[in-house]
Amino acid sequence: MRQHRAILHALEQIMIRGREFVLDSWAALQVPQVWAQDASGGVVGHILTISDAALHDAADWLVAPLAVALDEPWSNPDERGAWTAAYVEALRSVADKAEAVERAFQDRAVLREVSGLDPDEDEPVPRRTV
Repeated sequence: MRQHRAILHALEQIMIRGREFVLDSWAALQVPQVWAQDASGGVVGHILTISDAALHDAADWLVAPLAVALDEPWSNPDERGAWTAAYVEALRSVADKAEAVERAFQDRAVLREVSGLDPDEDEPVPRRTV
């Protein structure tokens, strides 16, 4: 019963967000998703991307973020490969965004230092005369 609630909650969150499966932030990578599993416990794929036949034949469900699903055995190596590629791309995007934010922060600090602005108040720092 708890698993059914987890599945319904995960699907509800997907519907609320109004999108299928967008890996556009670190937070998005942590959201539990619903993964179909075959009779041997191998992950078949994401509930929103598998075929109707695979959906019908699913023996069980795994509710977990993509990283956790990738740690499980998969029944189709090509499907796992596609999800791994999507995960790697998302991680690179998250890292690129973090680096861009850090560069902007560093640039702003240099500009404030050069311009004589107090970095905490955006006010000119009084210059000492000797």
